[in-house]
Amino acid sequence: MRHSAAGSETTSTLLMWWTLAMVAFPQVQRRAQAELDAVVGRTRLPTFADASHLPYVHAVIKEVLRWRPAIPLGMPHKATEDDWYDGMFIPKDATCVANIWQCNHDRAIFGDDADEFKPERHLDDKGELLPGPIETNQEGHSTFGFGRRICVGKHLANDSLFIHTARILWAVSLECAQDENGKDVLPDINGFVAVGIIMYVLLLAEQFETSLTSYIAVLCRTTAGLRHVSLKWGLFLRRRLRVSRVEWFSM
Repeated sequence: MRHSAAGSETTSTLLMWWTLAMVAFPQVQRRAQAELDAVVGRTRLPTFADASHLPYVHAVIKEVLRWRPAIPLGMPHKATEDDWYDGMFIPKDATCVANIWQCNHDRAIFGDDADEFKPERHLDDKGELLPGPIETNQEGHSTFGFGRRICVGKHLANDSLFIHTARILWAVSLECAQDENGKDVLPDINGFVAVGIIMYVLLLAEQFETSLTSYIAVLCRTTAGLRHVSLKWGLFLRRRLRVSRVEWFSM
């Protein structure tokens, strides 16, 4: 029986890492929101027609894909025949695992700041998107894999990440939770939970809904408030941000 593992967890996991990044790096969030406000305005939602005019929003997505790949060791592949690579023998039927994490954090390609979250690395001096390094198939990261076995759903993934992140940033600002003294509770950008081949964001179970409520849904960027944007959009945000119905209508 053949199995396929693609897209069911990766996009949602990357959205959670993106959410963490927006909370941890508020200056990045503010710049992306400024670009959205300048291009889209406040009277309508972002659409795919706006995509080519939002290079910084795309740069943020590329950086999340590079900085925190959902599958740090990629999908295992099997050698179909005996082969040699860089002096090493790879026998037929051997399982090959690519270290995507190391590829995405290679200082020889991305510089000494490879471990830092910097969307600007994907932009030129004019703020336009740069083609990624040739080692990344010009993607700016190796998260989608390599060669003929590169992820066939990468365009769907990029489009899904764009429309989700653009509309969330258009509608809300994402903030840190605060402790009982009113101090920001900074997220742990290095913590993670490994389940199978997926690397999930680390959030304590008892803080999960309350943190997301305070992290994400406390500051409405629309005049009337989030729940008045539209019933359909409000339901989408509730599900995406995992905010309960009671919490939603108490905002």
